[in-house]
Amino acid sequence: MTQTALKILECRPDSYQGWYQQANLDRDRGCYFEALLGYEKALEYYPDDYWSWYRRGKVLEILGRYSEANQSYTLGCQIKPKNYWCWYEQGYLNLKYLKDYHQAIICFNHALSRDGVDYWANYRLGDAWRLLGDYPTAIAYYEEALSIRRDDYWANYRRNELLLLVSLAN
Repeated sequence: MTQTALKILECRPDSYQGWYQQANLDRDRGCYFEALLGYEKALEYYPDDYWSWYRRGKVLEILGRYSEANQSYTLGCQIKPKNYWCWYEQGYLNLKYLKDYHQAIICFNHALSRDGVDYWANYRLGDAWRLLGDYPTAIAYYEEALSIRRDDYWANYRRNELLLLVSLAN
């Protein structure tokens, strides 16, 4: 019998709460395969739990299973469409790993719909537009990020880099 199977037999969660708590413990200990199993079992009991879909997505992302993580975030966003974190994490996943910049923009805009003064969503929107080659739009988002964190090194660097490229092109 595998270590995972023995652990399940030992704790025998028989409810959503038991599986969810066990999954959180496993995640915190770095036991990601076990955490994934726990979130999936919790979702069998309570399939409309936003946090289980969100945390399942985070674990899948850590495991490098990006398409599955994206699907998990999508379900979390459908259940709780006005929650910042699921939209932001899905946007970041699309930006960094899936290279789907258009989808990243959609996700970050949803995240901003909760609070338009968020530095990170604005900065990431700048990155997505930069990677799509729309430098004026990227510059505008970097400037928005800088209105929130005036002295941020990377937002200044990216904005100035693009300003230089735009001026050289003219």
